[in-house]
Parts: sequence; structure tokens; C-alpha cells
Amino acid sequence: MPPSKKSKKRLKRIKNEFNSCTKKDRPDGVAVALKAANSDDDSAYEEWVAAIYGPPDCPYDTGVFFLNISFPEKYPFKAPDVKFVTPIYHMNIDDNGIPCVDILKDQWAPALSVSQVLLSLQVLLQSPNPDSALRKELADEYTKDSAEYERKAKEFTKQHAFYESDSDTSAKPGAGNGDDDVESKVEVVDKSNGVEDDANGAAANTVADTTDAAAKKVDAVADAASAASGK
Repeated sequence: MPPSKKSKKRLKRIKNEFNSCTKKDRPDGVAVALKAANSDDDSAYEEWVAAIYGPPDCPYDTGVFFLNISFPEKYPFKAPDVKFVTPIYHMNIDDNGIPCVDILKDQWAPALSVSQVLLSLQVLLQSPNPDSALRKELADEYTKDSAEYERKAKEFTKQHAFYESDSDTSAKPGAGNGDDDVESKVEVVDKSNGVEDDANGAAANTVADTTDAAAKKVDAVADAASAASGK
């Protein structure tokens, strides 16, 4: 059965967003790639992998965080499904990697885009919100002693994401001259080490199971960026 007019329009929208996110004028500190190997297959655009570089002046500023993004059948009238693959110490991101941001819930609108979602997640890393915490114990810790919360978040980032000196930004997705190489590495490493969902669409791996795969992805991105910048 050929795809409906509505399905074609939806796919065109997703492709346009992907192309926008992979151009030189994409937002700083983010990169996206398709999870599937064959971009000639329209279904490949249904699932992306994204990388977010931790924003400055926060406990995550030396980390690179990978996410899975998929699109519901009713997209863009329903928000995309977003999940952190890289473990993260954050009160507004649950143990399964699901973030709590308004743009993915009641504030979603068809006029919004994945690019804006990624920017919102960068803001979330900078500005945790105890009032919408998904991990109460972290919110309580933050309320009682924010310095201790930030210390633990920074240490967790060093252990589970990627750690670099504050002055070395060569591995930042979308930074320097290594844009294309970094993006291709995100895609290649995701294909070989990505964390897949089971046949029913439920998460098949725990946070602990994702650690090695995420670390390999981050290392590949860093290596690609360093090589492209001549280091």
C-alpha cells in the first residue's frame, strides 16, 4: 500500500529537520546522525542519534552526551521521543534517560523542531529545576547543598560521559573544522555500538548496560575531531 499524503508530508518534515541539523549553521554544540545504515531508505529517518556537548559554566561542561531520538506516527503534532543514552547525574532526567522538559510535554507545538528540543536540553543541563524533578533524592540533595550536588554531577560526568580540559573544545560537536568528520563518526559508532530498544519498543538495556557503548561513541567523536583539527 503506497504511503498516504499525510505520511509523505510527515516524512518530508522529518527529512527537512535532519538536513537543517546537519548544516553548518546548526546550533553550536550539537550533532545528529541517522541510526540506520542506509539513508536512501525513508524509514532510516525515523530514528536519529544526537550528541550534545555540555554547556559552559555547569557541572556537565566537559561532557558529551548521546541521545536517541525517534518520531511518533503523529509527529509533528506529537513531540519526538528523546532518551539520553549516556548516563547523567541530573534531577530532571530519570534513571532510564528520559528528560523532563516542557517542550517535550504540554508545551510542544507543531511549529517547534528537534533543533529547539536539543537547545532546550542544553538549557536544562545549565538550569536544573527541583520543582519538576524526576529523581527526588537528587532534588533534595540540590536543595540542601547545591555545591555537593554539582560536585557529584561533575564527577559522574568524568566517569560516564567524556572529560577534557576546559580549554580543549576540539571534541565539541559542531565546533572547529571537524564538523563533517565528527558527524560521520557519531553515525558510524552508533551503528556498531548503539543501544537498541527491544522489539516492543521498550528500553532493552539499563543505565549500566549503556555505559561502555556511550564511552566508545564519545571516544570516537573526540578522536575524529582531534584528527580533523590537526592535533
